[in-house]
Amino acid sequence: MGRRARALHITYRLLYDRHDLHDTLASYSIPDFLKDADSAEVKRTKLTGQLEVVVSQLSKLMYPWLVESRFKSLHDLQTNSRAQIGTQNEMGLIFSTGRGHFELAVHAILSIRNIHKCTLPIEVHHMGPNDLDAEMIVALNALPGVKTVDIWTEFGEEARQLGGWAIKPFALLASRFTKAMVIDADSVFIQSPEVLFKNSNLFAKYGQIFYHDRTITGYDWCYNWFNSFVPSVSKYTNSLRFQSKRTVHEQESGVVLVDKSRSDVLHGLLTTCKMNMKFERDGITYKKMHGDKESYWMSWELARVPYKFSTSYGGTIGYKNDNHAVCGGLFHTDEYLKPLWWNGGVVANKHIKKTEGILHYEHMAYDLEGQDIQWEWETTTTPFCLKPKFTGQKVVVVELNEDEKRIAREMVDLYKKIVEKGWMEYFKSEGIQ
Repeated sequence: MGRRARALHITYRLLYDRHDLHDTLASYSIPDFLKDADSAEVKRTKLTGQLEVVVSQLSKLMYPWLVESRFKSLHDLQTNSRAQIGTQNEMGLIFSTGRGHFELAVHAILSIRNIHKCTLPIEVHHMGPNDLDAEMIVALNALPGVKTVDIWTEFGEEARQLGGWAIKPFALLASRFTKAMVIDADSVFIQSPEVLFKNSNLFAKYGQIFYHDRTITGYDWCYNWFNSFVPSVSKYTNSLRFQSKRTVHEQESGVVLVDKSRSDVLHGLLTTCKMNMKFERDGITYKKMHGDKESYWMSWELARVPYKFSTSYGGTIGYKNDNHAVCGGLFHTDEYLKPLWWNGGVVANKHIKKTEGILHYEHMAYDLEGQDIQWEWETTTTPFCLKPKFTGQKVVVVELNEDEKRIAREMVDLYKKIVEKGWMEYFKSEGIQ
């Protein structure tokens, strides 16, 4: 997979992005291909023709479902993405949800709209006619600037075999947005997500942003598997905790941001889709890692595309317990160490009951060291808790400012209204039809 991904990436870039190299490459004499007797124009035509063949054949081999999409080819996909620059579809947000997390998704969307006053267009992706009730689809489309997308209609038979986490990279690819952010249904923002598109130096430089998961040690089968077929890694991967066995999980994929107008980023995303295809995920990838998490940075590495994670490692946001640990959802700062978003909604444990254990938010804690971190594990009634393991450790505990506390309270109040009334009654009470 890695060799093919790299070969396709290099050939595609040569064909479409590096026209400045065509004359130089065409000037070489290659037996049975580029001959001395050929004119410069003939040599260029032969060169581009062969590059087109390689791109076409490798695309069909790696991503056979692409020809079943509305794009028909990899270049058509990117041309379509680039055409959205300067339009209302240049930047946008993507959620994916089924019935189980529907109210969480509604809460996340309404928080972005009503609390942060963010007007970026939103797509909600689902898998087929049975993933969401018809009433849910109507309700989502009634929200301002929100459109539902049935991913089953996008990529032929492969899309109809998607399940769970695997929908996310395909949703990024299928989205009409050039610069697209996929957000888990239970991820909530304390800043507007729009700041990442407009204020992030990392995004401007790399065309993507990834976020670190908690620092947790344990098994190493994922490490052993990855390094068995990637024996020489780039400086980007070599800098990760994963590569020095300081953590089991490197990436938290509750928020992923990509710019599909960039060829390198697009090839990283395509390789991520490959790792999440049914054959790959059932046969190997999901047996070695937790869902789609690591497939993003691993794919960027396989395609040899530079990438960057945000500054801090996974922390938490919420309240202090009796052990002076900060307890709450899996939390992330922005690259400037300001509180940005967290996963898990506003309840203690979304897996147990979504209507109980609603949290209050006063402190945040984040990790700048990425090793030897002490976590108190979640229970049925309490969330994960983080505190320094020893004196001098770079776990930063900060009290939220008044504006951040207000935003958190408003998100909690909104969630209570939605779950206490039920989403249908809430929509009626708000005049959303």
